[in-house]
Amino acid sequence: MLPVELSTFKTNCEGEFNRIFWRSETETRLDHYSIEYTYDGQLFYPLAIIQANGNSDEPLEYAYVDQRKWDKQIYYRLISVDLNGELEYSDLIAAFNCSVDSKKLITGLTSEDGVISIHFADKSIYYQVFDLNGKAVTEILNNDEKSENQLITSVSQGIYILKSWNKQETIFENHRFFIKK
Repeated sequence: MLPVELSTFKTNCEGEFNRIFWRSETETRLDHYSIEYTYDGQLFYPLAIIQANGNSDEPLEYAYVDQRKWDKQIYYRLISVDLNGELEYSDLIAAFNCSVDSKKLITGLTSEDGVISIHFADKSIYYQVFDLNGKAVTEILNNDEKSENQLITSVSQGIYILKSWNKQETIFENHRFFIKK
């Protein structure tokens, strides 16, 4: 039996910093969570250790605010550590440079099991997903004034780019993210 069943693992901007949030549906003999960051998805660095509840059949929510200001794109992963020292790794989530611009279009971006969740800061944002060769993976989409959209894709594992822009085409953003299957 796995020590934890995660239903959510995401990040968004809280002021100038990244807020990392996760929710466990159950925990069994869980000791703690470890948060790590990476620039390339290969080499990981420790960021924080958060004590777990241990045992729970009820959903639990955790959060950590990363008060570092990053000068380049980073990604986070969560490690669940049980009482025996066994490890379980989450998928990677993209972090944001929250201190650069208060007019962010995208405030959260996660991908899990082929589903990309995008959190929007504003209404009427257009976006499209590309692979690293510049080939469009989706058509141009609009968030239809929703604060979150989910895309189900049939793309392979790899790094992708989310391009977004506002209706007036005065603000543009690019975000890299991983899809792991």
